[in-house]
Formats: sequence, structure tokens, C-alpha cells
Amino acid sequence: MNNKKGISAIVATVLIILITVAAVTIIWAAIIPMIQDQIGGSTECFDASAALSVTTDYSCVNDTSKEAQIQVHRGTGKFTLSDIEIILGAGGNTNSTMVVEDLIQSVPDVNGDRVYTLTYIGDKVTEAGVAAWVEAGNTVKACDKSGMVTIPECA
Repeated sequence: MNNKKGISAIVATVLIILITVAAVTIIWAAIIPMIQDQIGGSTECFDASAALSVTTDYSCVNDTSKEAQIQVHRGTGKFTLSDIEIILGAGGNTNSTMVVEDLIQSVPDVNGDRVYTLTYIGDKVTEAGVAAWVEAGNTVKACDKSGMVTIPECA
């Protein structure tokens, strides 16, 4: 007689199932936080891009003094706005300025407007846009810019 001992097919199947479930659980626990950060940032950027816009009520450009006054409107949305980037278009080129970092000014309040005065060099500014920088989890994420708006001459 042989005294070979092994595990039964049932025990082997149960062990394989347990190892598979444990592996899936470990991988799931590592991947879900990364996915949630990405989805959260996308949702916040979507809200921020929809809520921020350049309005022409008080926006104008004075080519003599090389100053552009840009009015930024902020609507509502569930996002934390850490900074905004104002993009000026002139002669086919764009130049951007960060409001908090560069101008040391604050962002507009919810459902509020704020006018920023920017100086420029070169061609006359003809259009402006705005891009949001939102807090997504523990990071700050740059969102896509809004559509560019034609800026009229100051009266």
C-alpha cells in the first residue's frame, strides 16, 4: 500500500476560491481610491467649467494704457475653487495669468462677479477666457478653459 497523502479536490477548490477572493479584495482596496480621486476631479472640473465665465458687462480693453479689465462670473456648484486662470487672446496668441498666485487677489464668491485689471504687452487684446483650478481630494487640478469671449474697447 501507498501512504501518499494529499488534499482532496473539494479542499483544493475552496482554497483556490479563497485565494481569488482575497486577491480581488486587496486589488479593489488599492484601485478604488485612485478611481474616486479621478472621478471626483472630473466632476469638480465639470461643475467649475460650467460655473465660471467671462462676462462683457464690465470687461473692456484700453490699448493706449495696455490694460484689460476682465469681469469673471462664478455661478453655483459643488467644488472648491483655489485659483482661476485668466487667458487673454491677442493677435492669434494667448497669455494667461493666475488670479491668486500672480495678482494676489481672491477668486469670485459663489454667485458673484469680480473685475480683474491685467496689463499686457504687444498686440491689442481681443478676447478672454477663464479656467478653474479646483481642489480634488488632496490635490489641486487644472480644469479646461471656458470659451473665449470677445472683449470690447473701453469707452
